[in-house]
Amino acid sequence: MDKKTDEVVLSFPACKVISNPLAVNKLVGHLEVCKDCCESFGSTVTLRVISRGEQESPYFQIKSIQGTANSDGFDEDDDDDWDILSKYADLLDGEETTPAEIELEKLTQVPEDDAEVLKIIRDWVNVIISDMGVCPFSRSADKAGLPLGPVHYSISRQSRPEEIYSEYWKEVSLLIQRDESDISTTLHILPNFYIGNCEAFTSFTDTLSQSLSALGIEKYIQLVFFHPQWVFRDGADRMGESGAANFARRSSFPMINILRTNQVRLAQKSIPTGLVYTQNEETLMEVGAENLQKMLVERDWSSLMVRKALEEQIRELEAKGKTPPSNRVEYEAKDRSSDDGMAF
Repeated sequence: MDKKTDEVVLSFPACKVISNPLAVNKLVGHLEVCKDCCESFGSTVTLRVISRGEQESPYFQIKSIQGTANSDGFDEDDDDDWDILSKYADLLDGEETTPAEIELEKLTQVPEDDAEVLKIIRDWVNVIISDMGVCPFSRSADKAGLPLGPVHYSISRQSRPEEIYSEYWKEVSLLIQRDESDISTTLHILPNFYIGNCEAFTSFTDTLSQSLSALGIEKYIQLVFFHPQWVFRDGADRMGESGAANFARRSSFPMINILRTNQVRLAQKSIPTGLVYTQNEETLMEVGAENLQKMLVERDWSSLMVRKALEEQIRELEAKGKTPPSNRVEYEAKDRSSDDGMAF
């Protein structure tokens, strides 16, 4: 079959930055980094920069080349591999499912309804991020930042890196263009993107972090990432009770938190970052990694809401000079010995 070539040429004459060769080199350098995470870009899709002389923005020539291989990346010979595997299907089906596999299946289930996805994330933000104080500058699922402003939620159902890049940059542009009183921070939710592969998700987010300095946008935004299987890279130093501290970044779905740099700098002046990490580790260790994992899998943090309500009642009584009810000890003892292992 003859090769078919699709070509698109882009030009940005109104963008003065693009006319700077140094800026173009930085952009191309960043795109080279992104190739490692992409499915098509860098393999069947290529980019070439065509110079137009000084003070002129260059052309960007994008080519899509498809050869004799199928568009899905498999050749006809690959069918033989599936025939071989099918012979062992009965043996594989006969194996018992382990508890870890059952848990992973539940952890990676994605609701079809965006409203349900959003509710799960908002519940998590309200309890873990706000009520538990993981982010001291989050008031609720609706308000966060310095100064306090609206939290913007966006959901992308895409699963290919190329599409995620496109939608991510749209969210960055929206945040920068809008006033803080309209959007204080953005949570970009990616329920179908590497939900069961944190390593691949981290490789992708590394390219986003690289863009901050490479493209000079760190003066505008900062990034924080969340994933159901997140492990801090310095986890050996902050594992504590079997990794409870990691749950500060473990959300039900992969997410990109786009923050305003000016707010991050102000927050760092208000409370040292190291102190926030320490407090989070202590708070999460008190709940326990096993309990936090169960809540994450079940997507139910209601038990922590009960705990918070009880603590608020006790503080109110103590503020009034009254003795907290004696059944507080009984409540704690009952919960400590319960079947679900909740240690409140």
